[in-house]
Parts: sequence; structure tokens; C-alpha cells
Amino acid sequence: MKKFIVASLSLASLFAHAGEAIVPYWAVTSSETPCFSVSNTSSSPVDIKVTLYDASGNKYTGPLLYPVNISALDQSATLAARSSATFCLQQGSGNYSGHGIVQATNTDPNSSKTFVVAYGRQVYSVSSMRHSAMIPINGGLAF
Repeated sequence: MKKFIVASLSLASLFAHAGEAIVPYWAVTSSETPCFSVSNTSSSPVDIKVTLYDASGNKYTGPLLYPVNISALDQSATLAARSSATFCLQQGSGNYSGHGIVQATNTDPNSSKTFVVAYGRQVYSVSSMRHSAMIPINGGLAF
């Protein structure tokens, strides 16, 4: 029993510095596009990866618009302590929608727990007026 508890605690510590959150919805059409922000609120660097899937479950690989501290989807990017990555999806040919996953991993296993927050907003046009709606990611809570 003692070995089981020690083994369980050791295994749990492997996952103590990683987090994952779901992006419940995003869409790119001729009149709408989503923008996202992922912020590292901890005192050490973290690796983040944003992966978006279309409605058929395929990875979305479209280009990013206005990327800061991130160069592409589904690739790891390192965020310095207390910094953010932001980007929008570039409108192109075709309509796409789906869900996604934001992953965060502490780059220093000896540092404190990773605290990453993320949010999104869906920007769209109606009758030549621009509007936006929030895309909740992990209820606004750190992961």
C-alpha cells in the first residue's frame, strides 16, 4: 500500500506543471473571424500550443493574422513570465468552424505551478457594423 501511494504521488507530480483548456467554438467566414489571447501569469516561462479542429475533426491550419509571440497553430511557442500571445485567424476562401485545445506546460520543472489564462472573441459584421462575442475558455480561470 505504501508503494502504491508513493507511486501515485510521483505520477501525479508529472502532471502538476501542465494544463489544458477547451476552446468550445470558433468560426471563420467571409463576415467573421475569431481572435485569441493566451497569457502566462506565472513567474517562469511556459510552452503553449493552440490546436484548432474544424467541424469534421480535422486540424485547422489556416494563416494567423496579427500574431504576437506565436507563429502558427499546433506548434509549441514559449511565453516568457507574465507575457501574452495573441492572434486572429485570417479570413480566406471557405467557411470553417469547430473547437480547439490550448495546452500549457511549464518549461522549468523546479519552478512553481504554471498559471495560464486564455480568452477568445468572435468578431463579426452585420449591416456594415462590427460586433464581437466572447468565447469562454476554461470559464476565464487559470489552467
